[in-house]
Amino acid sequence: MKLDNTPTYHHLKSLSRTNRLQLLKVLSRLRFSGQLIWSSSSGQRWVILLSSGDILYAAGGLHPRRRRHRYLQPQYASLGRDLNALTADTGQTMELISAALQEYNLLSTWVEQEKMTAADYAKFIHQTVGEVLFDVVQADTVKHELYRADDPALENVGFAIAEETLVETVKNLWQAWSDAGLESYFPAFAPIIVHPEALQAAVSPQAFRGLTVLLDGKQNLRDLAVKTKREILPFTQALRPYLEAGWLELVNIPDYPAAEAAVGVKQGSSKGSVPLIACIDDSPMICQSVGQVIKSAGYEFISITETTRAINMLLIKKPNLIFLDLVMPDTNGYEICSQLRKISSFKETPIIILSGNDGLVDQVRARLLGATDFLSKPMEPVVILSIIQKYLGQVATV
Repeated sequence: MKLDNTPTYHHLKSLSRTNRLQLLKVLSRLRFSGQLIWSSSSGQRWVILLSSGDILYAAGGLHPRRRRHRYLQPQYASLGRDLNALTADTGQTMELISAALQEYNLLSTWVEQEKMTAADYAKFIHQTVGEVLFDVVQADTVKHELYRADDPALENVGFAIAEETLVETVKNLWQAWSDAGLESYFPAFAPIIVHPEALQAAVSPQAFRGLTVLLDGKQNLRDLAVKTKREILPFTQALRPYLEAGWLELVNIPDYPAAEAAVGVKQGSSKGSVPLIACIDDSPMICQSVGQVIKSAGYEFISITETTRAINMLLIKKPNLIFLDLVMPDTNGYEICSQLRKISSFKETPIIILSGNDGLVDQVRARLLGATDFLSKPMEPVVILSIIQKYLGQVATV
């Protein structure tokens, strides 16, 4: 008898995987604030945002956009497109953390602005975190990293999950999944029909037609469970006989692409079109004066005076050049510049620091953090336009 076929071994194996979640209990006792990163041997990465030990949000994995599409209510479709534009498409840790923070901040803003109800927000967070934790448990091998960060944006928590509430739910689901013999069946994979003749001979004509339509290889098990209004466990159990017979297979499918998921989100101009210029300054008057110069020259312009939302807006709009004030009440240009340079889509974007202080120390520090250039306030219109021409290599015309 093979040891790995015994119930005892399967139970111990299942238990060892759920023990990974004990780390959340430790972080809860330590009242840890920051990010927990789990990474698997297959290259997947997940990030958990925590504040004083409570779980705020989770991101990453195979299909973050599919997950969002499943769990956001239809009335939030346009808001979901904004979130999709922020989603990290690489496995780089810092980019994943940055995107998760921006997603969380945007969700919180929706609730504050009453664009999303608190109940729907809480349900969405609970579903998202639960799915991520299940995938962490199912991965063959995982390792973790911790990044402590007392981020002010995470202090005013509208909804947080106590670890014991969700961890117990995930453990129970994984135990049931394991007991049903589904350990090797990944919910993020899509079932497809590989032997239609055999399947057709085994089921009724009506059932075969339904399966043919449903199992088109474009939706994973989780997508299909939601579509058919069933829980993921019984839905997968219903397909298991066909999977074991070899009539169906589970295949990895791609996530929804950013461009498709973000339809309707206005982004920066592409090469050959009118460049989009952004100005980040807490002073509406400065943004207005800079905007008048830029728009009169034929460029597109966006002003951002709510500095706490600056990176959210930049990720959505993707400007071709950024004017960034150095001194602001809620944050500073150094911090924003440093965060932007950690995001792949802004590594080459010209960032021009604006400051009322012409000190050499400020200039050197700005350049060390990735600033492209440094301008002193007040700025003459000819200087603004010459900077744009210098770094974009073109002059817009009306």
